[in-house]
Amino acid sequence: MRVHALFGPRADPALFLGPLLFAAVSVAIARAAGAEGEVGLIGWLVFVVGVDVAHVWSTLWVTLLHGDQRRAHAQRLALLAVGLYVGGVVIHASFGGFGFWRVVAYAACLHFVRQQVGWVHLARARAGELDRSGSRLDAAVVALAALEPLAYWHVHGRSFGWMVAGDFARMPSSVLTFVRVAYAASAGAFLVREAAALRRGEFHLGKILVVVSTAIGWHIGIERFDSDLVFTAFNTAAHAAPYVYLVVVRAEAGSVAARARGGAVAAVTFAGLLVAIALTEEALWESLVWGEHGFSAPPRWAAALASGIVPLLALPQLAHYAVDAVIWRRAHRPSLRTESTFS
Repeated sequence: MRVHALFGPRADPALFLGPLLFAAVSVAIARAAGAEGEVGLIGWLVFVVGVDVAHVWSTLWVTLLHGDQRRAHAQRLALLAVGLYVGGVVIHASFGGFGFWRVVAYAACLHFVRQQVGWVHLARARAGELDRSGSRLDAAVVALAALEPLAYWHVHGRSFGWMVAGDFARMPSSVLTFVRVAYAASAGAFLVREAAALRRGEFHLGKILVVVSTAIGWHIGIERFDSDLVFTAFNTAAHAAPYVYLVVVRAEAGSVAARARGGAVAAVTFAGLLVAIALTEEALWESLVWGEHGFSAPPRWAAALASGIVPLLALPQLAHYAVDAVIWRRAHRPSLRTESTFS
């Protein structure tokens, strides 16, 4: 039996199923402590600051802090930042805070779904699968594993929002029916093809784990429970863990990120640096915009300048969404095709 893994036979289960287990245990502990549907201060510190925002800043180590990438894309990144900020200011000034966050919420959804599709494509490249029809099927099944819960959200609503309450528009039930039919058809075809590959002695561990973990995590986080705590835990943990690992293994040799592979101390140092940057960003958000989690109400001048401040503070997140769609393309990084890329 030949096993095709994405990062490795032991790393793949840890990176794609491990975060789901971590989220489940965290939610169970929070509920035992009396937490209901709210994220709470500890949940905010762990999952929003320590996982979600921190993983956004890890992009630095494969862009501006990576020599080859910086030289290749510096001008492009600068223009991207300016364009995103100007666009954010225009949207916020034209449609207000709710309109701005609705746009960001849909951009985030696109980013999250695209990342799962990206993992599948990288796993296929590692396994030497180059057929176009198979690529389309794999992309469809993992995308629909995420889109089905999102369609459910748009039809039935949730008590929480992706960015702010009510940021997703409502849709007719026919949308959910259509997505479920497409999901069932693609999942059936996927299972048949993978069963045939298994009979030939080929087990696509990485690809299957991406599909399975996406289906489980998105269903539990959105559909199974109407809880902001559950959604935040499953959504952020499953999204961030494999991404940060990829950053570490692809970072420039000698960098803080690359050294994180060398042992526990280096890994904790890198994680601590990311969390420190994330805490700084979130302190600015709380001081100037939200006024939550123990922070006092924002000053009046910050509210008056919200159309300039909010897009500026959101820029790292927006840049992460945009850059992530480019820097991991195999056309830009041919080494992503090689068998030794992640070892």
